[in-house]
Amino acid sequence: GGQYGEVTDETTNILIEAAHFDPISIARSARRHKIPSEASRRFERGVDTRLQPAAAQEAVELLSKYGSGSASHSPKDLNNTVKPKDILFKASEVKRLAGLDCELNRISEVLIDIGCRVGGGGNGEFTVAPPTWRPDLTEPCDLVEEVARLIGYDNIPVVVPSAPVLGNSGLTPFQLRHRWVANTLAESGLVETLSYPFVGDEDFKAFALEPETVHGNSVQLENPLAGDRPYLRRSLLMTLALTVQRNIRRGLQNVGIYELGRVFLWDPQAPAIPALPGGVRPSDEQLAALDAGLPEQPEHVAAIFTGNAEDAGWLSQKRPVDWTDAVEAVERVSKRLGARLSLQQPASGESDPSWHPGRSARVLLPDGSVVGTVGEFHPEVNAALGLPAHSAAFELNLTAIFSALDDSPVQAKAISTFPPVHQDLAFTVPEALSAQELQDTIVKAAGDDLESIELFDVFTGDQLGKDKKSLAYAVTFRSPVKTLGAEDSEALRSVIVEAAEQLGAQLRA
Repeated sequence: GGQYGEVTDETTNILIEAAHFDPISIARSARRHKIPSEASRRFERGVDTRLQPAAAQEAVELLSKYGSGSASHSPKDLNNTVKPKDILFKASEVKRLAGLDCELNRISEVLIDIGCRVGGGGNGEFTVAPPTWRPDLTEPCDLVEEVARLIGYDNIPVVVPSAPVLGNSGLTPFQLRHRWVANTLAESGLVETLSYPFVGDEDFKAFALEPETVHGNSVQLENPLAGDRPYLRRSLLMTLALTVQRNIRRGLQNVGIYELGRVFLWDPQAPAIPALPGGVRPSDEQLAALDAGLPEQPEHVAAIFTGNAEDAGWLSQKRPVDWTDAVEAVERVSKRLGARLSLQQPASGESDPSWHPGRSARVLLPDGSVVGTVGEFHPEVNAALGLPAHSAAFELNLTAIFSALDDSPVQAKAISTFPPVHQDLAFTVPEALSAQELQDTIVKAAGDDLESIELFDVFTGDQLGKDKKSLAYAVTFRSPVKTLGAEDSEALRSVIVEAAEQLGAQLRA
């Protein structure tokens, strides 16, 4: 108690009370008020409901013996506790759940040893009354656990389970694709890591973001683990960069890591999360209102490349990482998933302040939806994080990518038995025209006779003119129905050149 209830030299009367508290109420109140104590932890786990009279009597006897006290002759005992329910227990459950062959008498002896009162047993069924000091014994499986524990886990036979019949078991499509992405990046030489999803103002500033503009869209924790990181991340790169930073500070220069995890996107316009009642199952409408107020939590994948992509050796020179390494990783993920991702450089003034304005691009789905960013960090971000120059990275929204994939079976294309025709096509194009746009135009113009196309050279120089560049492609033509002659090859070439000219591209001699 407080000061008004403490014992002093003038105290003559003492009221001794021993009470039993409801475990559910104690646990809920301790968490609601955030004041856990030794007593709350003890009572929320359950206390013997018949212990209180004996405890009060023991305290009275001690005060009478050592404190010269005089006990009252009219104690009060108010007992509103509920007697533990009897458990209908089948002895066969021990064999079914634990794999132990036990006689009925042995099972009965074990249950009596732990304080239970056992009745019946003639037909293999017992009526078991658990003791009041074991509030954890409420179901038949609890009794099976006690039997197995006391007989000995080492007596449980080792049996190899039979392989289940394959049906709907196994990985879900999301889990399978999740593993594809992880394996693809690991095969590319990256190391998978896990990081805590907590960020703060210093992380926002390191990525050239104004904290005030990010706070409104971020999930803020009521009781964060660290006071300087009270928000949940909106990007994997923020927490992944801290892992790279820590490794560099410990002497590792060539760091290439990736992470798959959730991000938390708070919508300021989302409805308020309702306070649901405790002790009863919420209705479907209440659960729907709860889900509507929760932040969106898509699955993302991100990677950071620093140091050297290739170390110096007797056959080659070292090569620092740049944006091409990140783009290659994105292309590998795209091919593994069959997502047909493409890149688009943002217009002037629309680039993210965290990314280099000329060495970064948005990652697009075939329908034009933006699902990520790839490229090099802005030099100011590298300086703020202590990363080497030209550090590259990417981040993709896997939830959006997976939902856009087509699950229909892939129709294999018949292999043509006719010989191929190889040609190199070099075009002078405007600087703003991307290689992907020109490649898509060539593929569309060539039709079914185009077997493969690959960009093998990009050249810029004064001889091409201002704001011009040269893109060279290696193309292979092969018809599924006939051998392509010179006239056929020239016709395909003319169609491609005509289509390319509509983009401002001119075939180089």
